[in-house]
Amino acid sequence: MSDQKLEALKATALFSTCSDKQLELIGKVTDRTSAAAGTVLVKQDSVPHQMAILISGSAKVEVGDKEVANLGPGDVVGELAMIDSKPASATVTMTTDGEAWMVARSGFRPVWEQNPDMSRALLEAVVARLRAADDLLA
Repeated sequence: MSDQKLEALKATALFSTCSDKQLELIGKVTDRTSAAAGTVLVKQDSVPHQMAILISGSAKVEVGDKEVANLGPGDVVGELAMIDSKPASATVTMTTDGEAWMVARSGFRPVWEQNPDMSRALLEAVVARLRAADDLLA
């Protein structure tokens, strides 16, 4: 398995506390894909069926009609839906051609369910994200 793929997975907030073995399992359901400028990676109010880790290129994040962020290599979108299957809070659209590691929820969920020890790592990642959001509000 590609070291680049494993490094990209490990660098995400969601998978940062996973063991090497767990990352290997997730890596098996992760595919590299091209994304042309204009490709919508995540659509607001729809349930994402995959998460994307940008390898190259850039993307914009919009909430409604307002652009709220720009993303680049290493940034991740759609990761929360891997856990809760809830609608996305923003639309993410590629602004340039690029590539991304794509992790389909349909591939990830069986790995998670067959490896219950992964739940602790994912919970720690979600709690860290929640604490960071709390800090922003304080």
